[in-house]
Amino acid sequence: MAVRIGVEEEFHVLDIESGLLVPRAGEVLGRLRRRPDFTAELQQSAVEWNSAVHASLDSLHDDIVKARLRLDAAASPSGWPPWRPGPCRSRG
Repeated sequence: MAVRIGVEEEFHVLDIESGLLVPRAGEVLGRLRRRPDFTAELQQSAVEWNSAVHASLDSLHDDIVKARLRLDAAASPSGWPPWRPGPCRSRG
């Protein structure tokens, strides 16, 4: 039996000064146009991402890192703090 795995993540847009949620997910999604894996949520501060289905954790990890970097690039022009990958990014 082959195991397949995928991930759904939700990200919230925060004000860099106050740390409070701001209803600006639409702006971020506008910069991610033509990316069907990023979608809006009911909350106007949330952006959802759905990975592809993967056969290995390594390929899922690569997909997650690439998606987060795309999201960071889309959010950064508005002055939101960038996402920085943690220790899990370096694979040996």
